[in-house]
Amino acid sequence: MDKLKFMTDKDGKKYLYTNFTKEQLQAQTAYDKGTYATNRDQQRMILK
Repeated sequence: MDKLKFMTDKDGKKYLYTNFTKEQLQAQTAYDKGTYATNRDQQRMILK
């Protein structure tokens, strides 16, 4: 959670920002809603 930043603009739209790099995001296993409950340890984003 310390890598996430939330912001609301002047029109009330909410945004979520993160400082992960493109390479960090691409290196992660893809999220699969159908199997997340049983495979969450493999689908969670873990920075190495």
